[in-house]
Amino acid sequence: MSDEDVPAYGIVDVAKLFGRTTRTIVGWIKTNVLPEPINHSTQRRSVRVYTEKEFALIRRHAPLLGHPKKSLRESVFARTLRRDMSYLRTGKLKLKLDD
Repeated sequence: MSDEDVPAYGIVDVAKLFGRTTRTIVGWIKTNVLPEPINHSTQRRSVRVYTEKEFALIRRHAPLLGHPKKSLRESVFARTLRRDMSYLRTGKLKLKLDD
């Protein structure tokens, strides 16, 4: 399987998941509400994407977005997603893709 065959999810996919605009998602990334996507280079161009497991993790944390918060950056959603994404990227969290 080549790199281009590996499922990857961009900012547009995250925007659709949350029912927000891509501009909002970019803002969330810039303010550290969402972890920075990985830069992935293909022969044609470089894009920022989340892996299949990272996107699944974002999807699993989505229900936390509605919890009360003082600021979105310090919300339960953002704090737990940043922590778990760090664990996933360093191999400390194993994620099954069963849903």
